[in-house]
Amino acid sequence: MPEERLSSPFLADLREGDAFEGFYVIRESSLNTTVNGKYYLRLTIADSSASLRANMWDAPAEIFQDCPPSSVIKVQGVSETYRGRQQLRITRLRHAHESEYSLERFLPHTKFDIAEMQKELLGFVDSLADPDYKALGEAFFQERKMLEDFSHAPAARD
Repeated sequence: MPEERLSSPFLADLREGDAFEGFYVIRESSLNTTVNGKYYLRLTIADSSASLRANMWDAPAEIFQDCPPSSVIKVQGVSETYRGRQQLRITRLRHAHESEYSLERFLPHTKFDIAEMQKELLGFVDSLADPDYKALGEAFFQERKMLEDFSHAPAARD
Protein backbone atom coordinates (compact mmCIF):
# COMPACT_ATOMS: atom_id res chain seq x y z
CA MET A 1 0.00 0.00 0.00
CA PRO A 2 1.63 3.30 -1.00
CA GLU A 3 2.36 5.52 2.01
CA GLU A 4 0.82 8.62 0.45
CA ARG A 5 -2.61 6.93 0.21
CA LEU A 6 -2.75 6.21 3.94
CA SER A 7 -4.56 8.40 6.41
CA SER A 8 -5.30 8.23 10.12
CA PRO A 9 -9.04 8.89 10.14
CA PHE A 10 -11.74 8.34 12.68
CA LEU A 11 -13.70 5.20 11.84
CA ALA A 12 -16.92 7.15 11.19
CA ASP A 13 -15.13 9.06 8.40
CA LEU A 14 -14.04 5.99 6.42
CA ARG A 15 -15.75 5.33 3.10
CA GLU A 16 -15.64 2.25 0.87
CA GLY A 17 -12.23 1.84 -0.74
CA ASP A 18 -10.42 4.15 1.69
CA ALA A 19 -6.95 2.96 2.67
CA PHE A 20 -6.12 3.91 6.23
CA GLU A 21 -3.64 3.52 9.05
CA GLY A 22 -4.35 4.40 12.65
CA PHE A 23 -4.70 3.44 16.29
CA TYR A 24 -7.87 1.73 17.52
CA VAL A 25 -9.05 -0.08 20.63
CA ILE A 26 -10.23 -3.69 20.39
CA ARG A 27 -13.77 -4.27 21.67
CA GLU A 28 -14.05 -7.95 20.64
CA SER A 29 -11.66 -10.48 19.15
CA SER A 30 -11.85 -14.07 17.97
CA LEU A 31 -9.69 -16.41 15.95
CA ASN A 32 -11.70 -18.33 13.36
CA THR A 33 -11.08 -20.69 10.47
CA THR A 34 -12.31 -20.43 6.91
CA VAL A 35 -13.92 -23.38 5.10
CA ASN A 36 -10.43 -24.04 3.70
CA GLY A 37 -9.01 -24.37 7.22
CA LYS A 38 -7.05 -21.10 7.16
CA TYR A 39 -7.08 -18.81 10.18
CA TYR A 40 -8.55 -15.36 10.17
CA LEU A 41 -8.78 -12.81 12.93
CA ARG A 42 -12.19 -11.20 13.50
CA LEU A 43 -12.16 -8.00 15.52
CA THR A 44 -14.49 -5.23 16.47
CA ILE A 45 -12.36 -2.10 16.72
CA ALA A 46 -13.39 1.35 17.90
CA ASP A 47 -12.44 4.97 18.44
CA SER A 48 -14.53 7.82 19.82
CA SER A 49 -16.56 8.06 16.60
CA ALA A 50 -17.67 4.48 15.88
CA SER A 51 -16.94 0.79 16.12
CA LEU A 52 -16.58 -1.50 13.10
CA ARG A 53 -16.06 -5.18 12.31
CA ALA A 54 -12.56 -5.86 10.99
CA ASN A 55 -11.09 -9.06 9.54
CA MET A 56 -7.50 -10.06 8.94
CA TRP A 57 -7.45 -12.94 6.46
CA ASP A 58 -4.73 -15.63 6.45
CA ALA A 59 -3.66 -14.47 9.90
CA PRO A 60 -1.06 -16.47 11.82
CA ALA A 61 -2.71 -18.08 14.88
CA GLU A 62 -0.14 -16.42 17.19
CA ILE A 63 -1.46 -12.95 16.36
CA PHE A 64 -4.60 -13.67 18.38
CA GLN A 65 -2.51 -13.50 21.58
CA ASP A 66 -1.62 -9.86 20.78
CA CYS A 67 -5.26 -8.84 20.37
CA PRO A 68 -7.15 -9.12 23.66
CA PRO A 69 -10.19 -6.88 24.15
CA SER A 70 -9.40 -3.40 25.53
CA SER A 71 -5.93 -3.38 24.00
CA VAL A 72 -4.87 -0.75 21.47
CA ILE A 73 -3.47 -1.76 18.10
CA LYS A 74 -2.00 0.03 15.13
CA VAL A 75 -3.93 -1.07 12.08
CA GLN A 76 -3.39 -0.72 8.35
CA GLY A 77 -6.16 -1.72 5.98
CA VAL A 78 -8.95 -0.86 3.60
CA SER A 79 -12.61 -0.03 4.22
CA GLU A 80 -15.03 -2.17 2.24
CA THR A 81 -18.68 -3.18 2.12
CA TYR A 82 -19.83 -6.77 2.63
CA ARG A 83 -23.52 -7.70 2.44
CA GLY A 84 -24.47 -4.06 2.66
CA ARG A 85 -22.47 -3.34 5.82
CA GLN A 86 -19.22 -1.48 6.20
CA GLN A 87 -16.29 -3.47 7.49
CA LEU A 88 -12.52 -3.27 7.42
CA ARG A 89 -10.00 -5.58 5.81
CA ILE A 90 -6.83 -5.47 7.87
CA THR A 91 -3.58 -5.93 5.96
CA ARG A 92 -1.21 -5.26 8.89
CA LEU A 93 -1.53 -4.83 12.61
CA ARG A 94 0.62 -4.67 15.69
CA HIS A 95 0.26 -3.96 19.37
CA ALA A 96 0.52 -0.20 20.03
CA HIS A 97 2.76 1.32 22.66
CA GLU A 98 1.18 3.78 25.12
CA SER A 99 3.50 6.55 23.93
CA GLU A 100 2.05 6.33 20.40
CA TYR A 101 -1.54 7.36 21.08
CA SER A 102 -3.74 9.45 23.34
CA LEU A 103 -6.61 7.84 25.25
CA GLU A 104 -8.75 10.84 24.29
CA ARG A 105 -8.97 9.34 20.79
CA PHE A 106 -11.09 6.51 22.22
CA LEU A 107 -13.31 8.44 24.64
CA PRO A 108 -16.59 10.00 23.58
CA HIS A 109 -16.58 13.79 23.70
CA THR A 110 -18.93 16.69 23.15
CA LYS A 111 -19.25 18.69 19.96
CA PHE A 112 -20.11 21.81 21.98
CA ASP A 113 -17.70 24.52 23.13
CA ILE A 114 -16.36 23.40 26.51
CA ALA A 115 -15.57 26.94 27.70
CA GLU A 116 -19.19 27.98 27.06
CA MET A 117 -20.45 24.89 28.86
CA GLN A 118 -18.20 25.71 31.85
CA LYS A 119 -19.63 29.25 32.00
CA GLU A 120 -23.15 27.83 31.92
CA LEU A 121 -22.34 25.35 34.70
CA LEU A 122 -20.74 28.00 36.92
CA GLY A 123 -23.75 30.26 36.28
CA PHE A 124 -26.06 27.45 37.37
CA VAL A 125 -24.04 26.94 40.57
CA ASP A 126 -24.12 30.70 41.22
CA SER A 127 -27.92 30.73 40.81
CA LEU A 128 -28.57 28.03 43.43
CA ALA A 129 -30.91 29.38 46.12
CA ASP A 130 -30.01 26.88 48.82
CA PRO A 131 -26.83 28.19 50.50
CA ASP A 132 -25.55 24.68 51.34
CA TYR A 133 -25.90 23.43 47.76
CA LYS A 134 -24.39 26.63 46.43
CA ALA A 135 -21.39 26.34 48.81
CA LEU A 136 -20.92 22.70 47.79
CA GLY A 137 -21.00 23.57 44.08
CA GLU A 138 -18.58 26.45 44.55
CA ALA A 139 -16.20 24.29 46.59
CA PHE A 140 -16.36 21.55 43.99
CA PHE A 141 -15.61 23.76 40.98
CA GLN A 142 -13.44 26.40 42.70
CA GLU A 143 -10.26 24.48 41.91
CA ARG A 144 -9.47 25.00 38.20
CA LYS A 145 -8.03 21.47 37.76
CA MET A 146 -11.23 19.93 39.11
CA LEU A 147 -13.32 21.99 36.70
CA GLU A 148 -11.07 20.98 33.78
CA ASP A 149 -11.11 17.28 34.72
CA PHE A 150 -14.89 17.38 35.14
CA SER A 151 -15.28 19.16 31.79
CA HIS A 152 -13.26 16.57 29.87
CA ALA A 153 -14.59 13.39 31.49
CA PRO A 154 -16.95 11.28 29.37
CA ALA A 155 -20.59 11.39 30.47
CA ALA A 156 -23.36 8.83 30.47
CA ARG A 157 -25.60 8.59 27.41
CA ASP A 158 -29.17 7.33 27.14
